[in-house]
Amino acid sequence: MGTSKRTMSNHYKLFVPKDAATQTYHGVTSIQQKLQERFIDKFGGYTKTEATGGWENDHQTVEEPVIVYDIWTDIGGEAFIKANCQWLLRNTDECEVMCIINNDIHRVS
Repeated sequence: MGTSKRTMSNHYKLFVPKDAATQTYHGVTSIQQKLQERFIDKFGGYTKTEATGGWENDHQTVEEPVIVYDIWTDIGGEAFIKANCQWLLRNTDECEVMCIINNDIHRVS
């Protein structure tokens, strides 16, 4: 049994605070479920990892649980990923969302 090597030309990551992901979207579904549906519709799938994000605020370390969505694809999706960052800002209590598009960090606020 062999393996095949396939190179995918685009790599996207979207970091969603877990509190935001569990918020309800229009009283019907969670932000997380809606986002996952969007990724499946656009790219055919995603990899989801739970992690902890940390930063310094007033000389103290702040940590929060996050969900990292990781997508490898040949489909162009830079505008789609940025639009979903804006969608997260409009539909959650977050003031900033971070994504990585082909190794370039974008902080959307």
